[in-house]
Amino acid sequence: MLAFLALELGWDRLAGRILRGCDALQIPERAAGITLVSPPRLAKWKRHVREIHVWTVNEPSEMRRLWQLGVDGIVTDRADLALQVRSSLERRP
Repeated sequence: MLAFLALELGWDRLAGRILRGCDALQIPERAAGITLVSPPRLAKWKRHVREIHVWTVNEPSEMRRLWQLGVDGIVTDRADLALQVRSSLERRP
């Protein structure tokens, strides 16, 4: 949460120090009533880590929406559905 606050306040150096050595973040889409995953926030996160994974997503429509927003991975109890959704997105022109 400290990294999130640093990013929101525009303290990129502090966020970079907090996230140093992190290759990926696994976060919920929302926490404490705050949306952590949105296009502007993904861009902020991605300045400091290579991948953003969102947990726990079990609905195909939510999986599709999140991947289309630009998340890199989804933590789910329904890997079968996630594979179907991801495959359908990759087939699109």
